[in-house]
Amino acid sequence: MPLESEVRPLLVIFFSLVMIIFLLFIVYLYYKTRNKKLGWFVLQFISLILSFYSVLNMVDYNYLIESALHSEHFSPILASAGLWWGISTIFMIIGIVEISLNKVKKI
Repeated sequence: MPLESEVRPLLVIFFSLVMIIFLLFIVYLYYKTRNKKLGWFVLQFISLILSFYSVLNMVDYNYLIESALHSEHFSPILASAGLWWGISTIFMIIGIVEISLNKVKKI
């Protein structure tokens, strides 16, 4: 995917910043509550990183390689990114449900 040369470093910097804040917040919540159900959000974190890695593979594609259709190369990469994003969403939903059910049972 052709992008300006400044876009890739910005993507990496800001995605990394958001993921570091996310991870620090999860670690803080774990040490504060000792709730093991926050592990679902760690799995979400890992799958989001895999999704972002797939997107970076699209951004880093070498257009100098002779190919009739670049979409043949991008389709599986985009599908992989979407799959990892979907898995991360499932982990997030499971984590929310687990923590919510824990709150309901205590009341």
